[in-house]
Amino acid sequence: MNKKRFFIMCTFIMLCTLTISTKVKASKYTDETQYIENTNVLAEQIKYNTVNRNNSFSILAKITSDKPVEVDKLNKYADSLVSKAMSENLADSSSAGDYLRYSWDEYKKSIKGFYNYENYSYKYYLVVNYEFKYYTTYNQEQKLNKDVETFIKRNIRKDDTDLEKITTIYKYISNTVKYKKNIGNIKYSAYSAYENKAAICQGYSALLYKMLKEAEVDDVRIVRSSTHSWNIVKIDNMYYHLDSTWEATSSKKGNYNYFLKGSDAFNRLNKHNVDSEYKTKKFKKEYPISDEDYMKVKITSLKKLHNNTIKIKWKGNIYCDGYKIEYSSNKNFNKYKSVIINSKYITSKTIKNLKNNKKYYIRISTYKKVNNKKYYFLSSKYKVL
Repeated sequence: MNKKRFFIMCTFIMLCTLTISTKVKASKYTDETQYIENTNVLAEQIKYNTVNRNNSFSILAKITSDKPVEVDKLNKYADSLVSKAMSENLADSSSAGDYLRYSWDEYKKSIKGFYNYENYSYKYYLVVNYEFKYYTTYNQEQKLNKDVETFIKRNIRKDDTDLEKITTIYKYISNTVKYKKNIGNIKYSAYSAYENKAAICQGYSALLYKMLKEAEVDDVRIVRSSTHSWNIVKIDNMYYHLDSTWEATSSKKGNYNYFLKGSDAFNRLNKHNVDSEYKTKKFKKEYPISDEDYMKVKITSLKKLHNNTIKIKWKGNIYCDGYKIEYSSNKNFNKYKSVIINSKYITSKTIKNLKNNKKYYIRISTYKKVNNKKYYFLSSKYKVL
């Protein structure tokens, strides 16, 4: 048997050196039975350590190959284990998956070990040490977990639908968290968003992810562009966009302009061009995003019956509980009158007593009842008559 030793040092930016020796000194790392080849097991070890905010830890990994493995491939292998540890496939709590993926600023790694050549194959025994720099501490995460759990118990009922849970949590975050940049790296965390009521987009999206997971809305992801992050969530077999950051900073409060949006409208909004990883066929197949908004309603007909009477028809929405028609002589709707339609099955309405020879702007919102409160979703473009 030909036994050799190698040593690798890798930084976060992939600078590596390699030294090979003909001797292997006896140590606690020379017992080959300690090394694990199953990448799922190794990823679980990384997940455990990072969820618990361990700054430095090691794993013992084994690789079998029919030819020598280059340093660059070993380096990529160590990184792939981190990606696997923070994937949705291994997400078993609100502290894992995408939440964990965006919980750290940077990490470094170093690799050392030895290999055996036997029966025409190379067996590499690697000691991979990781050093992580997180946005939060273990104690901060424990406090956040406890406080979010308390919020869910107080505000989410056991018989709430996913839509009711999503609406309650989305409203809470967009109404209470302030967008702040100058608060250090804590601004990237869900902890700062919840406990300090201040964060930037990554903090908003991480908190929404965590709270929805805690409320047992499992089909939620964090997605990103080069400069922004938000969420997608599954409702009725399709995914929709949620941008609690833009909702919180919107000048038009209460219209939910960034809630359960389809891609057609959402992608036209600035900074919502997703990164390449979310454009792959694999991602689109696993997470099919609706083209249209979840609460969309469209005006199909607008007729003047008399000088002071108009009739409106619209394409209904089976997911809402009713509609609100707004009409105004100002296209900005600074002042307007409204009519509530308390059934999703009614799709026309006659409005009387309008002023003669006056131009009117008309739009329709859908609404959904959550805990006996109506939440309105502005979903139609205005029509002019």
